[in-house]
Amino acid sequence: LLTILIQDVASRSIWWFLPPLLFGVIVWLRFDVISWIGMAFNIGFIVLLMTLLTGYIRLRWGKLQHPFKEHFGWGDLLFILAITPLLPFPYFVYYFTAGTFLTLIIHLIVAFFRKQATIPYAGYFSLVTLIYLILLQCGIDVFQQITHDAGLG
Repeated sequence: LLTILIQDVASRSIWWFLPPLLFGVIVWLRFDVISWIGMAFNIGFIVLLMTLLTGYIRLRWGKLQHPFKEHFGWGDLLFILAITPLLPFPYFVYYFTAGTFLTLIIHLIVAFFRKQATIPYAGYFSLVTLIYLILLQCGIDVFQQITHDAGLG
């Protein structure tokens, strides 16, 4: 995760093999708790979001554009797909939403010190994921606690 962060921030790209490696490590570490159907829903959720992104780009610029040319990187998509086994579907939606907002906040903070035209989404989201995994290792499951407190889980 740190390698993804450093690479994406420094060069706005990540090595192609890192997302599949991350996927494999997550599956290996969480094999006993992975919901394969939930992971399929997570992937479906990502596909739906990418479809909506494509539609938004079409409406915004008035023509059909490939979303991965200027608006969203392949590494970003591969990273998101790599973390799909991390959480069951409802928690993954919360995690993805919170992670995206935290990524934006990190970018805004970094922008005070270093100007960047684009957001290193996979890099910043990998930092969010690293923090989540550290908290999880310490026995703090942030998303289950939030949903439990809100009566959602």
